[in-house]
Amino acid sequence: MIYYTADTHLGHESILGYADRPFASIDRHDDQLLDNINQRVRPEDRLYILGDFAWGKIDLAKHYRERIKCKNVHLVMGNHDPTTT
Repeated sequence: MIYYTADTHLGHESILGYADRPFASIDRHDDQLLDNINQRVRPEDRLYILGDFAWGKIDLAKHYRERIKCKNVHLVMGNHDPTTT
C-alpha cells in the first residue's frame, strides 16, 4: 500500500496552539501521531510525508524517522523541516 501524510510538525510545540491540536504536551502529540502512523502503515508499505515532518534540529528529525516502522519513507522537505544540525 501507499500512504501519504503531511504537516505532522513533530517537535513543534507552538503547533499545538496554532492548529488547535488537542494535546497537553508536544511529547504526547508526537507519540500519538507516530503511534497512529505505525498502526496504519506496515513495514513493507510506502509512506510519503509531504512536508513539515519535524521542527528543530536534524538529529531530532532522524529520531522521529527511526520511530516509524515503515522501511520505505519518502520525505518531501517543507519550509519547517530542518536542513542542518
